[in-house]
Amino acid sequence: MIDLMWTGSWLWGNVRTDSIVEYEVGHFEDLAESQSVVRSPEWPHVYLGSRVFDLASLTKVIFTSTLLVQIAEELFHKKGKSFKDFLETPLFGQSTLGEVWNHCGGFAAHDFLGPKNDVRKLLSPEERLKSVFQVSTKNYDANRIGQTVYSDIGFWNLGLFIEKHYQLSIREIWQHFSQEKLNLAGDAFLDYGPFYLGQKIFEKTLNTEMRHARGQVNDDNAACWGGAAPHAGLFGNLDGIMGWVKWLFSEWDKKSFVAQNWLSNTDRHSESERFVCGWDRPSGDLLMSQAGYPAPQSCVGHLGFTGTSVWLDFVSRKFGVLLTNRVFVNANNAESLEQIRSLRRKFYSLLWSEESQSNKKRQWSEELKKVWLRRAEQISV
Repeated sequence: MIDLMWTGSWLWGNVRTDSIVEYEVGHFEDLAESQSVVRSPEWPHVYLGSRVFDLASLTKVIFTSTLLVQIAEELFHKKGKSFKDFLETPLFGQSTLGEVWNHCGGFAAHDFLGPKNDVRKLLSPEERLKSVFQVSTKNYDANRIGQTVYSDIGFWNLGLFIEKHYQLSIREIWQHFSQEKLNLAGDAFLDYGPFYLGQKIFEKTLNTEMRHARGQVNDDNAACWGGAAPHAGLFGNLDGIMGWVKWLFSEWDKKSFVAQNWLSNTDRHSESERFVCGWDRPSGDLLMSQAGYPAPQSCVGHLGFTGTSVWLDFVSRKFGVLLTNRVFVNANNAESLEQIRSLRRKFYSLLWSEESQSNKKRQWSEELKKVWLRRAEQISV
């Protein structure tokens, strides 16, 4: 019997050029004793070990939204279909793909795909397709179109759209994630990963020792998809996120189709809209935003229920990654939820701050000390 500690990995980055990035990086148990690094040219590597986390809803932007914009680019080059026309593709009922992607497509937030007596039941492709349709129909109201409701159900339908386009399952698409399929450099995902879709190795910190356990996706509905779902299921570490971020900044600097239509798309929407093409944005009470304060209005990112998050700003060229195993302490405990929200606010506020790096590190260390000594209940390993 040993104590399970709330652990995590973190990184603040500043992209100087396509080949040079400066960053501070560390782990929770180091209490912000971080490494200062300037990496060139292969900057996705951070070499901090293989601590892999359940990324939860970061899957929506790293995997599903990235795939959608790649499909949009493919249709533009092959059929001359504009990004605007792509967003207006009918998806479900009276809702378009763009409306669902923006979380305003008329769907409720959440429901269960599996039966009530076994919500994590692995569904066959036929069972899953039937269940997605039934649950989507039950939770759809065309009168809600245009109203922002953060919806996993909507992303299930985006996943079905992707599967239909490629004529492959989500897992098969991931396994064939390549230059031929997605026009991505190899180091954007797999080579500099690792990213995993469910049921892979998850590494957690137990006191000062490292232990490996079989990774089981936290999300019940992702379990029904076999761990490979369009709304959750992706496992990854700092290296993997860094590879994806490098690809994003590379696309931005090239002023590519992806940059002009996906990464710049947030500039063409009202500040009151929180979600745009899969991206989360600062909205509402900005002082309480989990993007930090004062987060640039141009920044985009996403949050994950398990305690993960990523925010980046192509204008200031800053980005931050915070990965934690919050759900291994207590997934639904109100105190746990407020702790991760508070931690995110502090972490990303420091990212955007103009204070000296030494002051930032000192404040971050103090913040970590507040949460690090909270012990979870005893578990068996």
